[in-house]
Order: sequence, then C-alpha cells, then structure tokens
Amino acid sequence: MKNFLSFREQALLDKPAKIDIVHSCDDFFVINKPNCLQLDNSDQQNGKNILAALRGKNPEAFYKSIHPLDFNISGCGIIATNSKASELLRNAYGSEALLFSFTMLCKNTEHIESEIVCELPLAKHFSKPRAVISRRTGKKARTKFRLIQQIGDFSIYEASCHYLRYHQLRIHGANCNLRLLGEDIYDDIPVPKLSYFKKIHSEKKPSAPLFHTQCIHLGRITLNPSIYGDEVTLEARPPKSFETMLKIIRKFS
Repeated sequence: MKNFLSFREQALLDKPAKIDIVHSCDDFFVINKPNCLQLDNSDQQNGKNILAALRGKNPEAFYKSIHPLDFNISGCGIIATNSKASELLRNAYGSEALLFSFTMLCKNTEHIESEIVCELPLAKHFSKPRAVISRRTGKKARTKFRLIQQIGDFSIYEASCHYLRYHQLRIHGANCNLRLLGEDIYDDIPVPKLSYFKKIHSEKKPSAPLFHTQCIHLGRITLNPSIYGDEVTLEARPPKSFETMLKIIRKFS
C-alpha cells in the first residue's frame, strides 16, 4: 500500500486531496485524518466523508472504520480492510481495549490542576450538532486530563480515554475549566492571532488566527496486547499549522 491516499477533486474537497497513511498491515491501516474532514458518517456534520470516498474509488474492497473521530479533530483513524479484522477491532474498541491519547492546547486559568478526571455522562442533542450532559439519557464517558507543560499564558494537556463520545473532550474539558483554544460551543476561547504574541496591533493588516478550529489532535492510539498478543502503538503527527502554532507559542511566550 502507498503511504498516502489520494482523491480527485470533489470526492472530498473542491480540490484534489491527499491523506497520509501512518501505519498499515494485513488487517487495517491508519490514516492521519486532517481536521475539518469527516472520517465516516457517524458525526453530525453533513457532507462527504473519507470512508465513502474510499468505497467510491474501489467498490469491491472492504473498508470499515473502527472508531469515530469528530469532524474538527485531526489524527489517527483506524480503517479495517477485512470483515474478520473489523469484528475483532470493533469488539476490542467496545471492550475499551484501545487507549486514545490526544494533545490539547488551552489558555491558562487562575488555578491549574496537573491531573483531572471527568466522568459526566453524555448524549447528543436531539436537533443541534452538540453534546449535552445528561444523567437521565446520557451514556457513560470518562476522560483523564494530564498537564504536560505550561508555556506563558498557555498549557498543553494530554487527554486520554478508552471510548469516544461525540464532542467528549470539548464538553468534558469545558466542564473542568480547561479553556480549549478554538472552543466556540461549550466556551468562547478564540485561537490567538500572531499579533497577540508580537504585540502588533494594525487595523490595516489584521493577522489571521494561527489555527482554524479547536486545538485537539489524536496523536496516539494504543492497542491492548489482548488484541494481537503484543501492545501496538499507532501515532500521527499534528497538522503543520498546529505545530507552527506550538512553535510560535514557545518562541514568544
């Protein structure tokens, strides 16, 4: 298999698209999903998705996503290439044998905790593209947030969980007072512009935000040894714009 997937214009975007493959084996491959693209049809966004585009390219092949990944989140997406592997991996996911590890960029609060666990039950809103906390209809959800580094006005957190609910990290983070950069539903935390760091304020040339959605990246998935006999670690680098923002934060903070 090539180390990328390519799609013609209109298959996913108005222009041709290329998505990196970061791991492949006989049973599955792992893509580095860009943010603002759908992995499959499990999200509440309307429009095209990667799984459908793959099937459109090769209708005879088997493709099945193993876990959901929100539209705005980049990172690892596991796609099974045969029915036996799909059943094995989806059962493992349902049994919480996969560990998902995300990187989140947050604005500092007055009181910063090094470790937070949130177990608020979540449900999808019946008509809006958002999640709600509901002890009556919500399903169990658990997220562990761990402070990795503080840089000036910002903090880098690792968020980990074994099962992914819709908008789980965003709504759990907001309820734990983690001010996620780019959050616009459960909080209002804009992504900083370059002028924020350089202290430049020009009405003639306003700078653009350094990132255009919530600053979350699924950088690692760990498969429990119970699945294949050995622990398997799958990793994907953040988008270039995400890495650029980190460099600017480190340089000017």
